[in-house]
Amino acid sequence: MAMAGMAAAMLAACGGDGAQAPAAAPAESGNTPSPAPAASKVLLIGVDGATYEQVQGAILRHELPNLAQLNLVPAATGGMPGTITAQPTLDAPSWATVLTGTWANRHGVTDDTGAVAPRAPSVFRYFRTGATAGTQLGGAISSAVVSPLLTGERDAGAVDTLVDCANADSCVTQNSVKLVQSGYGLVFAQYSAPALAAESDGFGAGSYTTALAGFDQALGQLLAAVAERRKTQPNEDWLVMVTTSHGLDATGATTSVPTVENRTAFIALNKPLNPALASSGTTAPVTPADLSALPTEADIAPTLLAHAGIAIDASANRFDGMPLNGTGAGVRAIRMAVGRYNDSIALTWQNATASAGETLVLRDGVQVARLPAGATQYVDNAFDMPTGLYRFNYTLVRNGVPV
Repeated sequence: MAMAGMAAAMLAACGGDGAQAPAAAPAESGNTPSPAPAASKVLLIGVDGATYEQVQGAILRHELPNLAQLNLVPAATGGMPGTITAQPTLDAPSWATVLTGTWANRHGVTDDTGAVAPRAPSVFRYFRTGATAGTQLGGAISSAVVSPLLTGERDAGAVDTLVDCANADSCVTQNSVKLVQSGYGLVFAQYSAPALAAESDGFGAGSYTTALAGFDQALGQLLAAVAERRKTQPNEDWLVMVTTSHGLDATGATTSVPTVENRTAFIALNKPLNPALASSGTTAPVTPADLSALPTEADIAPTLLAHAGIAIDASANRFDGMPLNGTGAGVRAIRMAVGRYNDSIALTWQNATASAGETLVLRDGVQVARLPAGATQYVDNAFDMPTGLYRFNYTLVRNGVPV
C-alpha cells in the first residue's frame, strides 16, 4: 500500500446532500486440564539510517546474520505525494507513523524541530486499553526526536517505562533486554547509529558498515533475550518486528524530497507475512508505482495489535494501514479528490486480492455504500449539511479488513 488505507478528507463549501481483547477459548471437555492461554508479546525494533538497499546487500554478503533470520520486505513511507497524507521523509514524522499507524494529516508531526506529541493515539495507548490488565509497556529510545513522541503517552499512564538513551545504542540494548526479561507486553527499542554514520561518512565508509553490523549484533541480543524468555514462559508468543524510519539519498543524508529512495523503508518480522501483501526478498522499488504496491509504515501498528488480539471495530477505525499478519487483505493505495464544485468526494483504491464479498464504505463510522467485490472507486455526494468546511473520515472494509 502506498498511502493511507483509511483516509480523512477536507471538503470546502459542500452543499446538498475501542479496542478489546478477544474472548478466551472455551475450556476442553473431560478431565484433561486446558493448557495456559498464549500470552501475545511484541518487540518492536526501530533503526534510523538502515536503508532497504543497504540492508539487503549486507544480508547477501552474510554481514547481518540476525536480521537475515527474519522475513524482510521493502515498505513505503512518506504517505502519498500530492495528497493530504503526504509527509516529509524525516525522522519524527516517520516514527510518528510507525507508532500511531497514521500519516501526518492525522498525527500532526511534520518535521524534526521541537517536541511535538502526536495528535493520534500511539500503539501503547491501544495496548493499555485493550491488552490484559497488568500488562507492562515500555521502550528505550536513542534518537532525541523520538522520545518526545512518547513522553505524553508516558505522562498519561500508557507507557510504564521510557528510557532516553541520548544516542547511546548500547543503552537501548541493555534496557530493552531488561524489559523483555521482565515480561513486558510491548517493548520498543529504537537505534540511531547507522544514521549518524551515514550522515557523517556516507555509505562507502567503514563506519557505516560497522554501524550496521553493530545494530545486527544488538538485534541478536534482543532475539536471544526473547528465546530465553520463552524457555521459562513457553506459553508466550512473541512477535518481533524491525523497521527503519525512512530512506536516505545517495550520499547517506536525510532529506524531505519525496524521491523513491527517500520513501523506501523496510519491515522485517519473525513470523510469516500475508503473501497477498508482501513477499520476503522483494527487490527495492524503482518507481512510485512500485512503491504503491508495497506495505507501508502505517501497517505496523495494526499488525502489532492484530498479533496481540486487540480488535478495532470498523466504525471506530482511525488507522491508515492494515495488519500484515492476517489472512485477509483490505484495500490499499487509496486516493481521494474533492469534486470540481466542492460537492462530492471521489475515492479510488487498489484491491490486493480477490474477494467473494462486498466492499463497504463508511463515512465517520456510518456505512454509506455497499459495492461489488471488484469495485475500485466510489463517489460520495450524499451530503445533507449547510455550506461550510468539513472533515470526513472514510473507512473501506474489504475481506473483513477495515482500512
